[in-house]
Amino acid sequence: MSRIVCDSNCLISGLLWKDGPPGQILERVEDNRDRLFVINEILEEISQVIQRPKFKRALAKSSITPVEIIEWICHHALLVEASMLEKCIVADDPDDDMVLACAETVRPDVIINGDRHLLDIRLFKGIPILSSRQYLDACLENKQDLRSL
Repeated sequence: MSRIVCDSNCLISGLLWKDGPPGQILERVEDNRDRLFVINEILEEISQVIQRPKFKRALAKSSITPVEIIEWICHHALLVEASMLEKCIVADDPDDDMVLACAETVRPDVIINGDRHLLDIRLFKGIPILSSRQYLDACLENKQDLRSL
């Protein structure tokens, strides 16, 4: 079982579009093949982002409400407390630092992210940062050391 931290985009996408790579990752979480960790700041960001008009159609099509998205995450993830980072790591998108703060606290096997700002970092304190597709490919290949990707 891998310990994972996902950004808000991955979590929202996975719950709204279950057939894509983020949805497949959340299926792994539901099946207890992966252990998901979140912090309150990530939940707060999701609560705000999911209210945006661009998600209205996807919410209706997937028959899930913003409240149910948060409930799913709270039910399937381990909520941890994390201190914010001492200095900003992602200058172009400081909100991404909350994902890194969560990772710094729980020391997961991987950070799963769709944001170019974080993917460009590739490694944070020895923790690989992978796209959802990269992570799923590594799982299919039974790769034990994700840092080499």
